Amino acid sequence: MKKHLKLVIIFLLFSFVAHAYKVFLHVGHDFTAKELLKSNGWGNVANRVDGVWVFDAWTRTLTKKSDRDKVLDNIKTKDFAIAEFHWSPAFVDPQKVKINPVIDAPERVGFSNVWCMVYNERNYGSTLSSEEIKHFRKIYPKYKLITNCRAFRPKMFSEELKLLDGLSYEFNPATCNEISPHFPNQTRLENVIQTIKWAVDNHKKIFLLIPPGDKNPAENNNFITVFKKLLRNLNSKLEKIYIMSDNLIIVPATYDCRKRKVHNTPEKINGKYANTGTGATLAALDFRDKLKLRDLALLPIPKQIVYSDTFFHFKKTSEIKKSLTVKIDDSKSLENQGYILHILTDKIKITAHDKQGVFYAKMTLQQIVRQCANKKKIPCLVIYDYPDFLNRGVMLDISRDKVPKMESLKKFINTLAEWKINQFQLYTEHTFAYKNHKTVWKDYSPMTAKQIQELNSYCKRRFIDLVPNQNSFGHLERWLGYKEYNDMAEVPSYPSALNPVNPRSIKFIEELYDELLPNFSSKLFNVGCDETWQLGTGGSSNAVAELGKEQVYYNFLMKIYDLTQKHNKTMMFWADMLYGHPDYFKKLPSNSIALVWGYIAGQLGESKISKFGEAGCRFYVCPSTCTFNSHFGRTSNMIQNVRDAVENGRKFGAEGLLMTIWGDQGNWQQLPFEYPGLAYAAAASWNYKGNKNIDISLALDKNLFMDSSNIVGKIICELGDSYLLPGKQVGFLPVVSKVLYNPNFSIIDEQWINSNSVKSLEKTIRKINALTEQLSNSDMQCDDAELIKAEIKIGAALANHGYKLAVVRLKTKSKTVKDIPEKYRQQLAAELQKIIKQYKKIWMKRNRKGGLNDSVKNLENLLNAYSAPDQKNDNR
Repeated sequence: MKKHLKLVIIFLLFSFVAHAYKVFLHVGHDFTAKELLKSNGWGNVANRVDGVWVFDAWTRTLTKKSDRDKVLDNIKTKDFAIAEFHWSPAFVDPQKVKINPVIDAPERVGFSNVWCMVYNERNYGSTLSSEEIKHFRKIYPKYKLITNCRAFRPKMFSEELKLLDGLSYEFNPATCNEISPHFPNQTRLENVIQTIKWAVDNHKKIFLLIPPGDKNPAENNNFITVFKKLLRNLNSKLEKIYIMSDNLIIVPATYDCRKRKVHNTPEKINGKYANTGTGATLAALDFRDKLKLRDLALLPIPKQIVYSDTFFHFKKTSEIKKSLTVKIDDSKSLENQGYILHILTDKIKITAHDKQGVFYAKMTLQQIVRQCANKKKIPCLVIYDYPDFLNRGVMLDISRDKVPKMESLKKFINTLAEWKINQFQLYTEHTFAYKNHKTVWKDYSPMTAKQIQELNSYCKRRFIDLVPNQNSFGHLERWLGYKEYNDMAEVPSYPSALNPVNPRSIKFIEELYDELLPNFSSKLFNVGCDETWQLGTGGSSNAVAELGKEQVYYNFLMKIYDLTQKHNKTMMFWADMLYGHPDYFKKLPSNSIALVWGYIAGQLGESKISKFGEAGCRFYVCPSTCTFNSHFGRTSNMIQNVRDAVENGRKFGAEGLLMTIWGDQGNWQQLPFEYPGLAYAAAASWNYKGNKNIDISLALDKNLFMDSSNIVGKIICELGDSYLLPGKQVGFLPVVSKVLYNPNFSIIDEQWINSNSVKSLEKTIRKINALTEQLSNSDMQCDDAELIKAEIKIGAALANHGYKLAVVRLKTKSKTVKDIPEKYRQQLAAELQKIIKQYKKIWMKRNRKGGLNDSVKNLENLLNAYSAPDQKNDNR
């Protein structure tokens, strides 16, 4: 068994996520191409297959690009496309374009991977020589290469097989039990099985191309019947790890492989084409559905997972713990934090690189058991898993009014740990209880030193590094507004940032660090220093005039750096003030990490991230849940923001990803709306390829909400994009937020106003109502299910109130609050009073009282505006 497990591990190291074999549809020949243009069933087939196989004859039949696109656009996944063509001396000139029409179509319609299936034209169907393969690689370096064989001869073609990415094996299922003419001691089926095993063990794709045979399929006991028999033979004779591998690709074809004759009289059985590649494809898909277990909705989805069709049965979950064995293997066979989880019928084995890997394996097992608990059995499987980013962090804003209770923080940390997050920060401006600065934090229920120490230990037991965070340059309004500190402000009349040339500033920061940092065991420390826009407009103006703004900023940053070294910390800082000045990236000390942030899709693009990689400095990529200044978040923007961060972070050498949760303008968004972003960032930073298109709502329902109806996750994600329905936004700020934040906001001056605004706003209200009404059909079993419903509903009530207010204002002559008829103002006031009361009640369920009054300040300003519409109410 030990030897077999090692074989499994080696296979998993190089294979893709193996759920079950893949199915390709062959659209290569003349009849197939014509059939697809007129077939009503083509769309249903194409929606289920994994890819498409096209041949150069196809381009002669479908001469128009539009016809080719029409066929290929139906392939839902657009994962792989195989372009088949002959190879001869005529093709060696790179200026030749004969193959372009074959490759061009799948590339044009957006297939992720285009492979080339090439064989030697001088000897139809034969394998390319090693020299021909090398020549092909030089001319077409970006394409993966497979070649054809009709009998597997590994010794004869050993050099060629090493150079290829995969094989195509052309095989007649009607003759599978006949003795192979090439190997007297082997049947054709046995040679096919030998080929599949070799390909999977050597991490090659094996495309099993299956034509109907030498006879008309109607005389061949029906192609579908023969094809199904072949599938059953493969399933019974191959170990599950091979038949379930997606390195095995089934390609039903439509032609006679020897006589090269296309069967053009399809017979329909049960409304399906019975004797063509389309019919065989449907049979292959149906068979795969029966063979394959329904996938678990794991979060994150592991790197590789291979299912068996057997189960580990249990009566009590305690039996699982008793059946579990753990082994640490810190050799090179496993990556840092990596693990192998092997569930057998009678035992469960974890092999991990380190203790952290063991913990992550247990978190994966925990999800599997939870999702299968009612069935009292879990599927036997092998999971090989490790992270893309070794550092995967979350930062929670506790300085914009909302400081969670300790029990809320611990529950939140449990969720992060299960999702394999391993760093956590509490964004702090004024919400740590510094002993000499009570004036600043007394009304905000701050974190105390004792609570930080308790939280630090709690995190360590879950392999989470609690990273200290204290903004140290900008965003210090809550400090500098008091007279005791005002003289340190760059602009005392509008205090926000420290004056970096005031000697008291750095001494002040040193005092804070000396008290804060001993409470943390982390070797990291986020000193903030973002958005110091006031620099050079006040106390530092002379220094900026002499040295330049960036140099003055950098000088103060280095003073802060020196303080972090006093405490043996690696300094993390927000890098936005240096974005346009990459020369400074090269100057950064090796014991510092630049935090590269951007929260709008496209802001973490290649042009920004590449400069940090090229400079050779250490950096993290920092996207956002995109819930700040909103009620529901911005789901689609968040997804693209995370994708930009992960793709470019990996490309240019980021050390980690830090997902940020900000609470600007009162932190009105409720906790459930943070989860889509947290889940997606956790999944994408762990295994981007496997999680890029993860069903976030399903993952949340299975792993957080415990909602068997699979409704709540969808409601939250769809509400997250409801802000797009009214049309244009006010910059990045949803129009509903602007209307609620500031009663004096001028609607008519903004870009989004148009003749359809009232209709679009009313449509948005109906959409929000329709989604929230679905909550009654949900089946959440998590312990805070009722609170989650209440949080979703208060978010909807607040958003709908804003949209109603916008509608009423648009119907007045001046588009202002003061011109709303008194009757409607009274109705709006009564509704808002109820919302504020419920908002306060819900706030106290998870959060401390401090900051609540500040959070509702803008809502109370609006309430006053309804009563006294001529009164000025400025938003803070």
